[in-house]
Amino acid sequence: MNHFPIFLRDFLLRLLLCLVLVVAFRFVFGPLFLLSVPFLIAGVAILMAKPFADLFGVGAGSLFYPNSHYDRPQPIYGIPTARRKEGQFEEALLGFHQITAEHPQEVPAWIQLVDIAANDLNDLPRAKAYFQSGLNHLNAEADRNRLTNACAPWIKRQDKAELTPPETTGSRPKPITIKPER
Repeated sequence: MNHFPIFLRDFLLRLLLCLVLVVAFRFVFGPLFLLSVPFLIAGVAILMAKPFADLFGVGAGSLFYPNSHYDRPQPIYGIPTARRKEGQFEEALLGFHQITAEHPQEVPAWIQLVDIAANDLNDLPRAKAYFQSGLNHLNAEADRNRLTNACAPWIKRQDKAELTPPETTGSRPKPITIKPER
């Protein structure tokens, strides 16, 4: 929320009061005006303290108590990532699949699904299905581009696999690491 219009209105009102205070002190005390300057400064400081405290306090307070919040819990990547590191690839796929079911616009989850299927399980048809599903679920063009760019090495490898006859593919291809963008 923008507090600047409220701050500006309050600041200008108090500045006007300070000018009235200075003029009143000048006419009331006349020749003794210089003796009243410390009291005038104290009055101006008291009047102007709140706008300046608001100006600095709202900015600093928003660091510790932000006004923005999420409508629902954010996805938890820790459990599927841990399952993947432990070598439990099917469980990791289930975890990332659950994330994509609850948050279909999460690009890193789609990238992880494709990466696990293509590199860890070497299941290119499943990776292709996850990739196509991700492209279908992502609404923003930028998100689809992120998914395509992150999966570009896998797509190239898949194209080579489709062009190469089965009898010449002998060994398992070297895994390609796909790093999700954040």
